Amino acid sequence: RRGGGGGGGGGGGGGGEAWFDDLAHPANAHAGRPAVVKAALAAALYPNVAIMDEGSLANATAAGNKPAWHDGSGPVALHPGSVNAGLAGRAYGAPYTLFLEKVRTSRTFLRDTTVVGAVPLLLFGGALDVRHGEGTVLIDGWLTVRAAAPTAVLVKKLRAALDAALAARVGGGGGGEDGGTDASAEVVAAIVDLLQDEAATMGAAVSAAAKGASV
Repeated sequence: RRGGGGGGGGGGGGGGEAWFDDLAHPANAHAGRPAVVKAALAAALYPNVAIMDEGSLANATAAGNKPAWHDGSGPVALHPGSVNAGLAGRAYGAPYTLFLEKVRTSRTFLRDTTVVGAVPLLLFGGALDVRHGEGTVLIDGWLTVRAAAPTAVLVKKLRAALDAALAARVGGGGGGEDGGTDASAEVVAAIVDLLQDEAATMGAAVSAAAKGASV
């Protein structure tokens, strides 16, 4: 338990110290939604993200046929100790992974990895370059994310609205601890729906991959 000081039984009843354990607290409104938690990780860890090499998602389908990865600096690999390291290509559900740290031994390995979809990267990544004709978005000049033009434009608008809501909140105009103004609450609700929809699609892809591997 964080903040555990001296005596007492450490039961978490100390004033505001236990908000992170209180699922009824407004800050934990989406704690039960993994897609939202992953988006928060993306916001915190970016630019610590790697992408599966082109072709790996299609070709790395058999057990033991692991996909290749790279980040903004070059080729990388998931650390053998990672639960994600043994997966085949389509079992990831998406070709992107966040990582906490990068270590160099025999190869450059990523540790503490979390597979993430495109939407969190579009919302919380760097500068976006929407390439309408290609159906892709280039983030920070190197990270290519596949997204239809209408989706990319929608995400850009949501990103601008979220930035405005956060600026208002930090500046004292975003309302109280219960989530801010109606406008900011609507923005968050729209983003949560988008994240949940993407998570459902990723889950279907993982299930299909598992079914294919068992045949």
